[in-house]
Amino acid sequence: FGLNGLMLSIAAHEAGFEAEIYEGGDLSAYKQDFRTSVLTYETLCFLKQFGMYEEVVAKSAPINHIYVFEGDEKPVLGFDKSNENPFGVVIHNFDFKEILIKKAQSLGLTIYNHKVEDITQNESFAEIENKKYKLVFDCTGKKKKQSVISIDYNQTAFVFNILHTAEHKNIAVESFNPQGPLAILPTKEA
Repeated sequence: FGLNGLMLSIAAHEAGFEAEIYEGGDLSAYKQDFRTSVLTYETLCFLKQFGMYEEVVAKSAPINHIYVFEGDEKPVLGFDKSNENPFGVVIHNFDFKEILIKKAQSLGLTIYNHKVEDITQNESFAEIENKKYKLVFDCTGKKKKQSVISIDYNQTAFVFNILHTAEHKNIAVESFNPQGPLAILPTKEA
């Protein structure tokens, strides 16, 4: 399951559109997605409209302070939250996807465990598996066979979940170095 497709389906349904979700992979594979996502405060407000705010916040670590470094220097920028709202939160993808899937199911959205091979369209509708839709969003992401834009930046990213004994105090750190950027984000233990 993709985060964008799930959120878009929920929002479309709540706006009065008939929404259905096609997922071609293992429906339980999201439980193995150990990456994290940063949700801005504005995204949290969006989720609040759909009754998911409290559950997302409960499973997230808030970002209350942000420090930006350039090289080995002292911080060049520092931000501390000015009210009770965090800048954003960091949530494990498996937790966020589970919240979104439960919400989609509670709304009665149909989730097809079927890979879409082809979408045909004309001026009036799009068709998937002999079913006609007035509007289709393809949120396939990186697994899509054809990309509109494909740029190889010849770069590699390393992502780690690190457990340590010191408290992170809800601080996010960004460091920009000649070798590349480094970001350290607070998370809740999984």
